[in-house]
Amino acid sequence: MASVIATVPALPAADAGMIVVDDETLSAALLVDPRRLADGEFARAPVVFALARDCVVIVGADDDAAIARVLTLADELFEAGGPLVSGHPIVLTEGAWAPFPWRERLPELELRFERMLRLFSVRAYEAQSAMLQRPDVHIADAKIRVLDSGVTTTFATWPKGTATLLPVVDNVIIADPAGTLSVATFAQFLDAGGDAIVRTGLSPLRYFVPGDRP
Repeated sequence: MASVIATVPALPAADAGMIVVDDETLSAALLVDPRRLADGEFARAPVVFALARDCVVIVGADDDAAIARVLTLADELFEAGGPLVSGHPIVLTEGAWAPFPWRERLPELELRFERMLRLFSVRAYEAQSAMLQRPDVHIADAKIRVLDSGVTTTFATWPKGTATLLPVVDNVIIADPAGTLSVATFAQFLDAGGDAIVRTGLSPLRYFVPGDRP
């Protein structure tokens, strides 16, 4: 691995406070060996957003405007429909990668960060759903809903009484065969189901809700 990393070219130059890496090998080398940033423009506290395999973005931890542009880019990537990697940024601290504490550092961007995390979770569940299809269980889809307040939330629908693999979302819509709908937060739904609802080992996480075949 060390010999391969040594042959990888240098990072591209920053543009408007951002370095965008579209080469997967270069991105991997950066993450494996953060010393490659030692002489870079963000040596003090570079933050990395691994949005997609061909879109890894580096910005300075103190550049609020650049971070806001990354969040806009994350929205655009989601709308483009391609595969995504992670909505969780990391920061170089004392020579090692650590989670970037955006809640403490950028409270004014909290809603936009929360939106990005939900968009990325929905895309991850979409990819997972395609692999889980089977005739004896309903694979519930995670979906996005933007409230009138501008807050982005996620929801999934449970056909009441149906065996279901349910994604972790903000709200569960319960569709009764009688034709009525009700809504519960995910925590309320788990509490109501008790021990009958089983946490699976799937990643991203899903819960199995027992019931009849779809």
